[in-house]
Amino acid sequence: MDLVEMRLQGIRPLRGLGKVARELGTPLTLIGGTASRAAMRLARRPGGRFDLFDLVPFSSDIDLEYDDGPERGPEVLQAIHERVPFASWFRWSLIDRERAAKAAAQREMSTVVPLRRIRFSTHCPPEISPEALSDLETGRVSFRRHPRFEAFAHDGQAPDAEIFGLMMALNVEADMRAVDGAAPGLDETDALEWLQKDGWNDLVRILGDPRLIGRFWTLFATRWSLAGPEGPVFETLTRMAKDVGVLGKLNFDPRSDAPIGLSKLSRAGLFRAPQLTPEVFTGPQAASSFIGVMNDVIGAMGLTRRIKAPEEAIDPSLELVAVAPWVTIEKLPKDGEVSKPVDAFESGLDDEFIQLSWPHQGRISKSGLTAQLLPYGQRSSSTSFSSVPAVGGVVGERAWIRIRLDDLSDGQDSTGPTTAGLVILQARHD
Repeated sequence: MDLVEMRLQGIRPLRGLGKVARELGTPLTLIGGTASRAAMRLARRPGGRFDLFDLVPFSSDIDLEYDDGPERGPEVLQAIHERVPFASWFRWSLIDRERAAKAAAQREMSTVVPLRRIRFSTHCPPEISPEALSDLETGRVSFRRHPRFEAFAHDGQAPDAEIFGLMMALNVEADMRAVDGAAPGLDETDALEWLQKDGWNDLVRILGDPRLIGRFWTLFATRWSLAGPEGPVFETLTRMAKDVGVLGKLNFDPRSDAPIGLSKLSRAGLFRAPQLTPEVFTGPQAASSFIGVMNDVIGAMGLTRRIKAPEEAIDPSLELVAVAPWVTIEKLPKDGEVSKPVDAFESGLDDEFIQLSWPHQGRISKSGLTAQLLPYGQRSSSTSFSSVPAVGGVVGERAWIRIRLDDLSDGQDSTGPTTAGLVILQARHD
């Protein structure tokens, strides 16, 4: 089928959404990064095979509008989990009719990145502008600044910093090059001119707002994880963010190839998992760290047994990939504590993930990754640890994993955070 006629259910990994729309009697529309990546694959690799994990990589969610009220959100999500294979391994940002209108108004005040404005619907042909079609054909990533953004920001109508539009374009470029490594991507001259003219002032504004710093980290860490620190535009942005002090606020050293952590950002600018560069051990260090974590957890349970090798505690069908020995997860709000989100793009549904990327060693299979959380302070009466749904993969020289936290429970005080060792495993290759 021609791309300009493609319905949402024609995208193979998402074909179940057609059944969801029919059964619930509400049109569904895919927007944002997942729609953009689907279009790139359909246009740049016609006939190529891809799955949902290819469309929703590190730090990504699935933005889906539904033409109804917010009260139907849980029903829509339940139907998605029933009809879309592997749906529960992804974060679905469900946008109801009212919030979709607010999101559209926000987009009208933002930088235009045509590839990020592609829309696939279950009930009508896609919305793909001539600019987006041209970008899909050439592999370029065009962008256009909004001439009145500064005025909108001065009036309090623009909740973000304008530089985030350029950072989004950098992430779109990373997506494009994941599909076609030879794609030309951004116009570097225009991007560098933007940074040199207005980048410093934007970064200074970000420095004074915890929510904007958090938003900066989400975009920055995504680009770093997907495409590394290289490239003239990203290198210039990184240097400016360091000089202004934004990276210092985040305790991030751009000279290191550190692991990167991402999680949901609160309205106050706090992350659910506050360690943005957690320790992650691989190779022999992972084995040593695993033994230490296991023995600490076992000792906290009041048991006398200790292990001397990972093989004593890991199923023979699995092998150790990496260990993050100390992960903190702030307590998730209960259903009754979740108020209506301010952000027009936020669903407000109780689906929580943490995501890690790290420099990997050896072979990693995206279809074989899993993870185990080992909470410190586990109840001695507990017979099992907290197994969590996880999915991941490899982009370049970095591996990544996304871990679902909805069902996480631990033996600590109900109002306190969870502290745990995170063990990343995969199915054996031999």
